[in-house]
Amino acid sequence: MRWILACDNQEIGRAISTAVSSTDSGVKLHLCRSREAAAEIAQSRPDLVLLAPDDSIDSRMAWIREIVEVASCDVLVVGHATDAKSVLHVLDAGVTRFVDIDELDASLPAALRAIAKQPSKRQQRGRIICVAGAGGGSGASTIVANLAVAMNRSKPTIAIDMRLEAGDLASLLNIHAKHSIADFCKLEGQMDSDMFENCLSVHESGVQVLTAPEKLSEIGAVTPSGVRRALCMAQQLATYVIVDLGQPHRPEHAQALHLAETIVIAMCLDFTALRQTRRVLDYLEDLQIPRDRVQIVVNRSGRPGELRPSEVESALGMRAHCLLPDDPKRIVSANNKGTPVVDMKPRSRISRGLVELARSMNGFVEN
Repeated sequence: MRWILACDNQEIGRAISTAVSSTDSGVKLHLCRSREAAAEIAQSRPDLVLLAPDDSIDSRMAWIREIVEVASCDVLVVGHATDAKSVLHVLDAGVTRFVDIDELDASLPAALRAIAKQPSKRQQRGRIICVAGAGGGSGASTIVANLAVAMNRSKPTIAIDMRLEAGDLASLLNIHAKHSIADFCKLEGQMDSDMFENCLSVHESGVQVLTAPEKLSEIGAVTPSGVRRALCMAQQLATYVIVDLGQPHRPEHAQALHLAETIVIAMCLDFTALRQTRRVLDYLEDLQIPRDRVQIVVNRSGRPGELRPSEVESALGMRAHCLLPDDPKRIVSANNKGTPVVDMKPRSRISRGLVELARSMNGFVEN
């Protein structure tokens, strides 16, 4: 098990560690600073989180709410229980237990015993699926648009466009967005679930979309913490959250990758795409993303002169999850009309391949 303690006061941190040790849980606390807590929790997915804010509880409520949003497990807050209103505010924010620091040796073990007797608070949240492209022409955005529409047939799905410089989801789905992920990040500190929903655009299929910035000048407003918060809010609204990354390289992309349960790398069967796929795999390794979360999807297969799938699999050291056939006529026509091919030509080979890919990820898709 992995427990995280977010605390900036070394003396308090030692006291909490000692109290945890006295419970004979066998767990060693991993300590981190408050400002690093949300990213650490998102990346490591702990079984329990303890928060010990230095300042008054009321002044750290926004931080506490963010941690509860990110953590899909029990969260304990350690602080002074002199103000009953502050304690109630903490519990209203979704915290499992409030622990009185003035009675730490007794109250913390009691809180941990109570949690152990209760069903785990690990929440069922939407599954994040990131789709990365191995260079231009990989068709990653087309895959995202079609996966989102196909998966939304059985469960609510949100698509998020993180190809910040060249986001195409809005045009591929023929939607006119009023707000983008840049707008969300600008108001991150004020955001609640209702405001987040107002940032989403709705496709005629029911898929909700958070688009990339319309203007290049707005890209700078997109922040790692804003992306993390948007993804966590999306997980609470939808069963599936599909993220179009393009070629991942930014800190904002890293936030999405750490939260993702599945990472799809879309590639074609040519040497350039093979090299780019290798670079993406190296990037994921640098981020310490487990390889078992990664799937290779070969797109546009069947073109003359392409590499053999076995050659690619041997070079990458992993098997391709699936091969999607090359069908430029239908794909170009669908993309130009802003209608995903799974809707426009549902019986075509490419549509059947995309629906099967969706089915392999969510278990069931209506035809």
